Parts: sequence; C-alpha cells; structure tokens
Amino acid sequence: MKTPLWFPQSFFARTLWLVLIVVLFSKALTLVYLLMNEDVLVDRQYSHGVALTLRAYWAADE
Repeated sequence: MKTPLWFPQSFFARTLWLVLIVVLFSKALTLVYLLMNEDVLVDRQYSHGVALTLRAYWAADE
C-alpha cells in the first residue's frame, strides 16, 4: 500500500508531526478548561490581588 504524498516518509518527520499534534491537542484541552472555569480562575486571582493589597496596606506606616 502506497502512502499519500502529503504523508511524511521519514521517521523523524513522522515523529515531529506526532509531537506537534500532541502539543496542539494539549493546548486545545487547556483552552477548553480555561474557558469552562473562567469564573473560578478570575475569583481566585481577584482574591489573591485583594490579599496582596491588604498585606501591603497593613505593612505600610501610617
């Protein structure tokens, strides 16, 4: 069976394509996760910012 012309012929090229596909799949899953949990992540970041602001306020001289 002949492989299509667009399919890489060398082992290195096939491995490179496999790594590229896995990385892009991982990025897509990360994007979906971030979009589904955006409200939780924003709340956590906001709470962290408020905590840092309060700590700086308490540490400052009057």
